[in-house]
Amino acid sequence: MKTAYKDTSPVEIISIGEWNAYYKKLLKEDRTSFITNEAITTETTIEGKSITVTTEKVETAVKKLKAGKAAGSGNIPTELLKNAPQMLYKIIAHYSQYA
Repeated sequence: MKTAYKDTSPVEIISIGEWNAYYKKLLKEDRTSFITNEAITTETTIEGKSITVTTEKVETAVKKLKAGKAAGSGNIPTELLKNAPQMLYKIIAHYSQYA
């Protein structure tokens, strides 16, 4: 079902049932690697150079960031990163392989 609003593109209306199914699927995903205390290590290549990214390296780099500086392209304030839980460092390490 599509509804058009004045001076905008058509907007697709999503039913409550579709939202419910989407969130049930989302909440059932296997995220055990982020729940355990196990450190994450990933390999990535930047400018032709292979780099190993670990949870510890991410945490060390974040802790070295200077407070009060402008947020980068992701608009994430330094203070938020520095005070984040350990789980965020694991997530960053995990997704660095897709950079």
